[in-house]
Amino acid sequence: MKGTDGKFKNLVLVGEYMHSVGRYMVAKVLTRHVPRIGAPVFDKYGRKLGVVTDVFGPVGSPYITIKGNRSQRFYVRESDLLGQVGR
Repeated sequence: MKGTDGKFKNLVLVGEYMHSVGRYMVAKVLTRHVPRIGAPVFDKYGRKLGVVTDVFGPVGSPYITIKGNRSQRFYVRESDLLGQVGR
């Protein structure tokens, strides 16, 4: 899974931290694809932070909730992305 440059090649930036609600973090989806519920979430170094627990909001600008450790940006494996959102 690790590339030659030390970074994880198949991780895709998927969201940015907005705020917390109890034990969950809310992140705005930054990509044209949304992650599946239950997908593991990683930081930019490939360390597992938690899992996606929900996808909600408008179709053109969705949000996700994540249960786990806090980070500013969240990454998922390319294989855990679903179809495109209508932007």
